[in-house]
Amino acid sequence: SIVEDAPADTTPADTTPPATGQFTITDDSTGGDCSTIGTWSSASKICTLTTPITISSDQTLTIDSGTTLIISNNAGFGIDVSAGGSITNSGTMTIANTGAGYVTSGIRLVNATMTNSDNMIISNTGAVGIVVSNDSSLTNTGTMTVSNTGTGIIIGDNSCATNSSGGGVSEGSIINSGTITTLGDSGSPAMHAVCAASLTNTGIIALQNLGNIGIRDITINNNAGGEITITTGSESIGITSNTLYNNAGAIITVSNTGNSGISNTQLHNSGTINISSTNGIVDSVITNSGTITVSTSTGISSSNTIINQNGGII
Repeated sequence: SIVEDAPADTTPADTTPPATGQFTITDDSTGGDCSTIGTWSSASKICTLTTPITISSDQTLTIDSGTTLIISNNAGFGIDVSAGGSITNSGTMTIANTGAGYVTSGIRLVNATMTNSDNMIISNTGAVGIVVSNDSSLTNTGTMTVSNTGTGIIIGDNSCATNSSGGGVSEGSIINSGTITTLGDSGSPAMHAVCAASLTNTGIIALQNLGNIGIRDITINNNAGGEITITTGSESIGITSNTLYNNAGAIITVSNTGNSGISNTQLHNSGTINISSTNGIVDSVITNSGTITVSTSTGISSSNTIINQNGGII
């Protein structure tokens, strides 16, 4: 018998341009504007994005309380927010890409702002969840959970281009007064900066990742009322290659089960640091005017440089 080859797939590539404009996801029969950018389930109050979105100057994507937006884009940016645009989430956002690398990000902010006041879940497999670049800011007053096997949040972009103020490199910032938890299990950091970037915390940051890095290459200001807890697994590092200011009234607790809690970091402490694990702080420069309590013999490794000043206690 003769077996013929299957006919060639002549379906043209999808060249549909991104949807552009101002969109609101709300709890009504169509999910607000969901029908123009995705599919809406009235029963579950979930909008699933089915087309890329571009948000431009003076435009906002709004997710209302009680609704959910799911981004599972696998090619290109799911939501691209340019200068002056913004995202406001008062409901739930889930970013669950299955692509690979920087170019398949769920959300890209370029000179833009994003605010989460309720719930955000980043659970990509290989892709980047959110890119915060060129003076953009991500403000969290709610709950963010990063459980990637790729990088959850990148601050800056691959080009490190000049920022909007005309000097330096691309800068971005995360401002947290809510709760951020990292649970990833791979070699990729949960939060990573490729250019100058900052993380300001007055809330809770819980680094519970099992096999990756929690925070890398970011200037961290843990301010009064802020708490950072590091309970990372045997193959992971909580915080590395950062400048970390643990300021008066702030607390860092390190109880990692292996590797190191804080490594290769310029650590300035005027608050409180509690270490109950081996290799709590390694290969770092510690300037201390606060209180550091260590309950293990190798909680602070001999590889550190310690500068104790102004009545600091270790």
